Amino acid sequence: MDEEELLRRIRQRTGLDMGRASQAVTATFAAIGRCLDAREPLALVDVAAMLPPRFATLIREGARAGGPASFLQAVAEHERVTVGFAKEHAQVVCETFAGMLDERRLIALRERLPPEVSNLLQPAPRPVTRPPTPPSPPTGHTLANGRPGSTHPLSTAAPRAGQAHSIATSDDPHADTKLSSTKGLSPERKRETLADGKPGGGRAANSKPGPN
Repeated sequence: MDEEELLRRIRQRTGLDMGRASQAVTATFAAIGRCLDAREPLALVDVAAMLPPRFATLIREGARAGGPASFLQAVAEHERVTVGFAKEHAQVVCETFAGMLDERRLIALRERLPPEVSNLLQPAPRPVTRPPTPPSPPTGHTLANGRPGSTHPLSTAAPRAGQAHSIATSDDPHADTKLSSTKGLSPERKRETLADGKPGGGRAANSKPGPN
């Protein structure tokens, strides 16, 4: 097991710098050695034999150093932090270390460690990843809260119809004045020609105008 990789993972989870992360690892394994020496000295040899050399050395040194028999108190004293911070650091170290062990070795270690340590020595639960919830479309009609894309975009929108009798709405706007399509001169359209006149007009054709 690579200690540098262990430190890298611990720093990634905690945000500690290299010095503090290394101190947390040293304090945790030294406290494990102290607990084993105080409670189960025979298990100390087995645990040290199952660990990589660097971590086995930390356990043996912790056992020789003495100190509080409580695991968390030993971590706190070594790091010179409160028990609350010691618990957080020890948990991260134990979980990260457990995640780098194969399952058989992890089970064997947990069987030989005190409960307050073995309960922490298990891989951290993987975070549950949930698919992102799509945002609800806005219902506003202003530029600030309207959704992109109009119901009737300009590319497909039809222009409004013009006013009644407008040349803009006529297929042949000059039909009334073109010779090719007109229905006749103005008198013809008003039916005021001789052909359309009624017999007996208002004034006879041979009548002379009266004196002024």
